[in-house]
Order: sequence, then C-alpha cells, then structure tokens
Amino acid sequence: QWSDSNGVRCDTFDCDVTENGSGDYNYTFTCTDPYGLSSSSIVTVTVEPEVNEAPTADAGDDESYEISHDGDPDTDSITFTLTGSGSDVDGDPLSYSWTDSGENERCTTATCDVTENGADSYSYTLSVTDPYDATASDDVVVIVEQEPNTAPTAYAGPDTSYVIAHD
Repeated sequence: QWSDSNGVRCDTFDCDVTENGSGDYNYTFTCTDPYGLSSSSIVTVTVEPEVNEAPTADAGDDESYEISHDGDPDTDSITFTLTGSGSDVDGDPLSYSWTDSGENERCTTATCDVTENGADSYSYTLSVTDPYDATASDDVVVIVEQEPNTAPTAYAGPDTSYVIAHD
C-alpha cells in the first residue's frame, strides 16, 4: 500500500496521485507478505514549479502635443491617447494598467485616452501582468506645449495733422 502524511493513498503497487503545487512530496510504500511480515520504503517526489516567463511591456514612443488655439486663454486642456502593448511568450492572457507619475491608475487597457490641463511634461507607466503575477513595465513621456498665440497688431491709421481754427 502507498501512504503519505494524509494517510493511505491506495492498496495497489501502481498508484496515481494528484498533488497541487510545487514542492517535495514523500510517499511510503509498504508491502506485507501472507505471514504478516512487512517492509517499507520511502520515496520523495519533487515537483518543480511551473516555468513562467515574465511578459514584456511597450508604452510606445515619447510624444509631444500642442494645446489647440481656441481664443480662450482659460481653456488649456488637451486629450491624447496612450497606446501600449504587451506580449507573453507563454501565451498567457495579460492585464494592463496605466498609471501617472502620482501613481494614479488611469486605465486598465492597452490603449488609454488621457485628458490633462496645462502645458507640462507628463509621465506614464504601462504595467503588464500575467496570471502568475509576473509583471513588466515601461514608461512614456508626453510633452504638452502651451497654446500658440501671436501678439495682435495695432494700427491706428496714418499720421494726420489738424489745424485748429482761430476764433
């Protein structure tokens, strides 16, 4: 019979066993002859962890945008799209997370529409995770240029002279 720390597994020489997870598993095989004499032997089966390679992440190239001139200096928002990708050589399904420099999650998809206010340099991180919690990250910088504005041209007309009439 075969047994382990959970008790008897089976009463035959061949014994199918299912274990969950990697580790060392000890089994004792005990054989008893018709006269009641027995002998036991212990075998250790080592189950290696499943091989899993981490995914890769690509947040795309750094980008630059300009706030559109709309005639209102108080509106300075701009919306742009972050386009990233991930891959996994094991073919595992992937989850995505875009975060900004303040660690705020912006999206949970590979493509993310973002609205920012004001000209500045904005940093974002794309994290790609597989079901085994292996994660890869990549950063992208988006530079937002201020709204263009050309100074107006003032024209008061041609120089003119006037004569004041004498009274």
